[in-house]
Amino acid sequence: MQKNSPLSHHISIIVLICLLGFSSALTAKMYKWVDAKGNTHYTQSPPPDGVEGETITPPGKVDVEAAQKSLDQQRNKADSYAQERKEQSEEKAKQKAEMERKNKNCEISRSNVAKLERPRVTDEDDQGELYSVPEEERLERLKKAREQVKEHCN
Repeated sequence: MQKNSPLSHHISIIVLICLLGFSSALTAKMYKWVDAKGNTHYTQSPPPDGVEGETITPPGKVDVEAAQKSLDQQRNKADSYAQERKEQSEEKAKQKAEMERKNKNCEISRSNVAKLERPRVTDEDDQGELYSVPEEERLERLKKAREQVKEHCN
């Protein structure tokens, strides 16, 4: 049989006293009261005589796992909303760029029609020399330019 030393006996008593002290602190009542100057006090002792106070129940235990899960869900939801807003913003930018491209093409197509509706049209060849466009070629180009107007301007 093993003998307990006086030191281990004292340590056991100290540990027991500490555990009892902590358990009473966890279940201690809390009081809230307001003094004559209007200051609010939170104490573990009842308010002084003649001062009305209220007993406050301590908050319950926090379920850390549930709190972490809820926080993770909220973060995921926030990330999802941020991603949606980013995608919507990118889509709007794409639509705007497409609309600008279409408007520019429409403007160019209308300008081409206006140039080709004149009776005499000149153009540059591959060497940069100006030449007079034959009537058949002008009418063919005008037809294509009008088709482009329909394509880009509607």
